[in-house]
Amino acid sequence: MVRCLPAWNGWGGSFFYPNGTRKRHLPPLPQSPAVHFLTFMGRHTLKVYLIHQPIFVGLLRLLYGPIPGLPF
Repeated sequence: MVRCLPAWNGWGGSFFYPNGTRKRHLPPLPQSPAVHFLTFMGRHTLKVYLIHQPIFVGLLRLLYGPIPGLPF
C-alpha cells in the first residue's frame, strides 16, 4: 500500500487541479486569530520545527537532568 502513495498523489493533483487550477472555488477563510495562527504554522513548518525542537530538548533536560554520555 505504501508504494502506491506517490502515484495517488500524482493522480490526485491532476484530478483536483486540472491545468494547475482548482475545479471548485473554496470560500475564504474566516479572519480570526486562531485561523491566522494555524495557516502561519502550516506555511512555515520547517521554521516551527527548528524552533520548537531545542525548546523541547531544553525542557526535558531541565526536568530529567543531563543526558548520560554527553559532555554538556
